[in-house]
Amino acid sequence: MGAKLNTITQIDNLVYNYMLNSNKLLNVIDDAKNDPVSKLGDFRQSPLYQQTTPTKTAGTIDYTYDPNGNLVQDYNKDIIDANGNAGITYNYLNLPPWMVSHHPQASRVLQQQVSSISQLPLAQE
Repeated sequence: MGAKLNTITQIDNLVYNYMLNSNKLLNVIDDAKNDPVSKLGDFRQSPLYQQTTPTKTAGTIDYTYDPNGNLVQDYNKDIIDANGNAGITYNYLNLPPWMVSHHPQASRVLQQQVSSISQLPLAQE
């Protein structure tokens, strides 16, 4: 619960949907019905995803996996691989060599590149 204009209101009501006969997450739906431009709640979709998928259902695919069970795409975050393609790639050890994640904050976009070798950010804007 949280405060909104001097009232107590629900800020998160997350519903987790899984793939049939699996423990793999299919999507997460926030049923709290917050105003999408408000700061309430901490589960956020990327602005691009909100444009392409304005309404989610229990069958909406938010997460995709490779045959080894590795997460390769999270449509709620705009994650790209080392080649600039959407998604996460993995090396022969099933580790992501690196990935780029965009963090919208206020009026500017932040970007961070992380290497699995050093575990340190490669670049940050």
